[in-house]
Amino acid sequence: MAFGEKANIVASGTIVEINVPNQLVHNVPLGEGSIRVAVNCALKGDSPLPIPVKGVFETVGDALGSQVAWPQDLIVFDDKVKEETTKEKLAKTLFKSISPTMPKSCNVLYAYAHQVMSKGQTISTNTDEDIFGVKKIVYIFQEQVIVFAEMREIGQAIIIAHISYLFRLVKSQQRDQVIGFMDPARTAHDPRYGNLWGHWILTIIDEDKDNVYVMDPLGARHPQDAWKAVLNNIELEGRTRTPKWNWMRCKKNWQLMS
Repeated sequence: MAFGEKANIVASGTIVEINVPNQLVHNVPLGEGSIRVAVNCALKGDSPLPIPVKGVFETVGDALGSQVAWPQDLIVFDDKVKEETTKEKLAKTLFKSISPTMPKSCNVLYAYAHQVMSKGQTISTNTDEDIFGVKKIVYIFQEQVIVFAEMREIGQAIIIAHISYLFRLVKSQQRDQVIGFMDPARTAHDPRYGNLWGHWILTIIDEDKDNVYVMDPLGARHPQDAWKAVLNNIELEGRTRTPKWNWMRCKKNWQLMS
């Protein structure tokens, strides 16, 4: 999805077809020449929306996980026919081995996505204003539920939903004043040195013991030496010892996750 001109792609998403007359998007009529879309990924989160909702959705980042109106002439379609890749086949095989350990609630959700939901259908959830400073409505598509259950690479909508769950957990423990969360929509989607794919890496630095713990969701696909060089330059400043690196790995298992 583009802004200003088709060459300026600012987001990716899915067209949402709702067969009702006089369709409204956030209580505003869907204008002629516009279509309803769900914003799945903010490529340029600070870019203005071509059709903003004043006071609610002003930028692409604001609309992440929500549905908005978009000019049809600024929609760039992917004409490639999607085929089942080796990676997807492997994921389905892997799912058969992990499904016995999946929590019942997730199993029910996975079955619901497969048997009841149709392509383009969404599950919506509200996020607490205290999490990111603004209220959000997140729309999770059928395919996003499926890739989550099969432990494939998830998108920002699933991450926000999980953050919402974690926030309720820390709030119930009265730790919400000392633990904060960053909105994935507010982070730059630009390749950076040491993280060429722009994905998130959990890095914990224990300064007292000169230990660095790293959990990389993409594993061997990430150039780990480049990330080590970045942090070593930071850690070694004013120090005499090189920190010890610990690469954390775990099996894909629902029991370990819970």
